Amino acid sequence: MEAQSILKQLMVAYRELYELAIVHRDLKLANVFVRKGVIILADFGFAISSEMCNQNFDYNVGSPYYMPPETLKFNTYSFKSDVWSMGVIAYEMVYGKLPWKEKVESLLFLKITSTPIEELFDPEVPLTDQYKNFIVACLQISYEKRATPEYIINYEWSLAQDYV
Repeated sequence: MEAQSILKQLMVAYRELYELAIVHRDLKLANVFVRKGVIILADFGFAISSEMCNQNFDYNVGSPYYMPPETLKFNTYSFKSDVWSMGVIAYEMVYGKLPWKEKVESLLFLKITSTPIEELFDPEVPLTDQYKNFIVACLQISYEKRATPEYIINYEWSLAQDYV
C-alpha cells in the first residue's frame, strides 16, 4: 500500500475520533493495521475525552517518539498531540525510521526542539512538495504553528500524484 493511501484512510479514522471528541494519545504506526486493503486504527487504551485535555497529567502515556514537545515536557495532551503523531507516522512510512530518536525523554525533547523537521528530509528519497508540506505542518515544534485537526482532516491530496 502506498503511503498516500494509508494517510488518506488514517485521516478518515482521525476525523471520526475528532468528531467524537476523543484524543487517542498513542497514535503510532504499530497501532495501524491493514486488513483487505482497509486501515484499522487500534489500541485506545490511553484515549481520553477532549474535555480532559485541560488538565496536566503527572506522567506521560503512549510512545515518546510520537509525542510532541509540549507532551514530553509538560505532560499535556490535545488534538494537536495526535496531529504531531500523524506527522511522525507520515515520515516513518517513507523513511522507514523515526525522525528523532533518543532513549531518554529529556534528550528526545532536546533533539526535537533543536532539529527542525525540514533538516531531516533526505534528498535521495523522492517526495512531492505536497507530502513534505503535510509532514512539516504536523511536526511544527511550536504548538501555535502546528496544523490543526481540521487542516489535516481536510488536507488536499492530489489524486494525480503518488507520494512514494
